[in-house]
Amino acid sequence: MGAICGVIAAFFIIYEFRMVIATSLGLPNMQPTIGSLIILAVASLMISAFTVVIACLYSVIRVGRLETYIMISRNIQEQIQV
Repeated sequence: MGAICGVIAAFFIIYEFRMVIATSLGLPNMQPTIGSLIILAVASLMISAFTVVIACLYSVIRVGRLETYIMISRNIQEQIQV
């Protein structure tokens, strides 16, 4: 949800300030079109979704290797030591 909000906010900010950005970069003719911004937004969402899947798989694989009882007892022992 955060990635979607961030991409939408970035889309509107870049679109609204495209003239200022192009002028400050010294490239007045290089203004992004709505189509190119939509492509960038979709690509950003796909990359963030891929990152989420990789992070989840890492956690699932790590948790799947341990027995539930061992994992719970280690967590309790770590909390007592802290």
